[in-house]
Amino acid sequence: MRKVQPILLIIIFICLVAVSFGSLFGVEKITGMVSTSLTIIEVFYEDCNITLYEGWNLVGLSCELINKTPYSLINSTNNSIISIHKYNSDDVDDPWKVYRNDLPEWVVLDLPRVDRYNGYWVNVKNNITVQLNGTLKTPTNIILDPGWQLVGYPNLHRRNVSYSLSSMKGGYSRVYSYNESRKDWQVYNPALNWEDQSLQYLTAFQGLWINVTERGAWYVD
Repeated sequence: MRKVQPILLIIIFICLVAVSFGSLFGVEKITGMVSTSLTIIEVFYEDCNITLYEGWNLVGLSCELINKTPYSLINSTNNSIISIHKYNSDDVDDPWKVYRNDLPEWVVLDLPRVDRYNGYWVNVKNNITVQLNGTLKTPTNIILDPGWQLVGYPNLHRRNVSYSLSSMKGGYSRVYSYNESRKDWQVYNPALNWEDQSLQYLTAFQGLWINVTERGAWYVD
């Protein structure tokens, strides 16, 4: 007898639940059918190397770390990382979340984990290359609310910025990236011609400031 794979059973269960939900709430009375969608996320184990330069680095974590605590990340660099900063636009009163290893134990640190969705300002004592043990997950869906959002680029491949952002469901007016080794900002403005863009490509471990004008989602594959 052929064995049914567990993943197939899970998919069948999800479909049955969706159909039952639609029937219960009368969805089929409107359309005659129930529509469901299923996104399959592929997971690859990767050894990802990121180079950080003395000073402030605007980065994203293209790999999903196995250990997501900031302490683990800082400890892996022998404390060469001074601090990690995240911007949370939902917290109007206190949008900046910080983790530092050198603060007293009684100080409450409000950045408990790092992930591939967010961008981070990382303050570093000296130039270092950090090996990150983690996984590459694709695709990634990043929800973007209006206003300035600090996000990562969760991909290891270099992509044309216009092509990559074309999957964004919503509006934006500017995208900024910062290169600490060159001490300069790069900008992408969708209203300008390609040759006038200083930010033309997205690369692994890049952090991005995006000025969002309409709520939407950025689908990164």
